[in-house]
Amino acid sequence: MIIYNMTLNVAIHAHDLWMKWLQEEHLPEIMATNTFYDVKIYQLINVDDIDGPTYSVQFYAKSMNEYNLYIQEFDTDLRSKFAQKWGNDIFTFISTLQSIHYDYKENQLQNFNYQG
Repeated sequence: MIIYNMTLNVAIHAHDLWMKWLQEEHLPEIMATNTFYDVKIYQLINVDDIDGPTYSVQFYAKSMNEYNLYIQEFDTDLRSKFAQKWGNDIFTFISTLQSIHYDYKENQLQNFNYQG
């Protein structure tokens, strides 16, 4: 499983409008690409939130092929729309993660392919 992670620090004055837009427009638009099978939203805790709350929005792809399809076909346009709408009101950085399963009973990692 591949996770496309957006970490966002949202300015207080933009928060409510952004959250409404995220739920009603942005998430449905990304999920309509059919490259991700699930999305989850987390709020970071124990962080400096003087400028506004910080969230992690994670999109789950079944394979690297599906993730790459999203990046090649949709990512640039959707990021551009995001930047045009929110400008400096939201600081965002993107990361990509691969799921590694750890079986604590067997003390064994699965799906671990370090590529350094």
